[in-house]
Amino acid sequence: MKLRTIFTTLCLTLVVAGCGSANTEETNIASKEVNEYGVEESTAEAITVSIEEQYEAMNSGDLESVLSYYHEFDEEDQTDTQDFIDLHPTITLTSLEVVYVKDNEALAIVKGKVMAQEYNENDNINQEFTSATIFHNEEAKWLEGDSYNMEVIYLDGAGTRSDDFYHIDNTETIQAKIDDIKSNEILPSEYMIVEENLLDEAEKSWESLYGLYTIESADQIGDILSNTFLNPADYSEAYQSLADTYLSFEYVDIESNFHSGMITANDDSAFSYQAYVSSTGITESGERHTLDNGIFKVDMAKDENGEWKIAYLEQQ
Repeated sequence: MKLRTIFTTLCLTLVVAGCGSANTEETNIASKEVNEYGVEESTAEAITVSIEEQYEAMNSGDLESVLSYYHEFDEEDQTDTQDFIDLHPTITLTSLEVVYVKDNEALAIVKGKVMAQEYNENDNINQEFTSATIFHNEEAKWLEGDSYNMEVIYLDGAGTRSDDFYHIDNTETIQAKIDDIKSNEILPSEYMIVEENLLDEAEKSWESLYGLYTIESADQIGDILSNTFLNPADYSEAYQSLADTYLSFEYVDIESNFHSGMITANDDSAFSYQAYVSSTGITESGERHTLDNGIFKVDMAKDENGEWKIAYLEQQ
């Protein structure tokens, strides 16, 4: 289960071979076993084996082996994976359906369950998840690429649903994306490049807004709002009223964390998304304080200079 999250593909299932002579002609048609989505069973089985082996490596704490099942990863992915392993999780694959294959990419619906060795309500990873995940075939091995959370139900220490946590349900939105990929017969990774770029722009707006926690004068609020919002005047009164609160913080740095971002609509000049966003304040002595977190619905639009800004912001 790669910690940043996405998609997969459809394949032809008929192999036709023919041979003939001057007097006779024979055509042999060999049909391969396929699943209900038209994907060869052998492909689905190979991907299932790959993800099961990855989960086994995760459960045993073998970071190097886990990373060998990733299509690509950077230093952040490696750190996140190690942090996850340090929680001593047990990951179980419940089911895997390959719904689309094109060239060397496959899109699968993966369902599973995660349980930590010890339950920690402040860092709860216990969950039942459904994700749409891209797999890449490299040298006859299927490797996990990006993945999107379709549904996440958080569990308590006993493994039952806990309503103390916000449950994620992006099933309808992601299913529409899967249908779009299949109907247009495009590579899942190509489809997602555009959305990843938009989410990068969305994350930048949060990084700008969190600069409020490190301001040294109330005058800086106006500059931050101008860099963040399409219509900063609509938010100015509310944020200026919090000036004394922001000035009371003594953070030298802010980390903004953008989790489970999901584009819900987009065109050339505007897009909408929902995401779980949190921030951590870091003091001069290195202490870390959780500042806020929540699910936000946001509309983004380009200003007169072509820069992406927040046009509408609402906490769910």
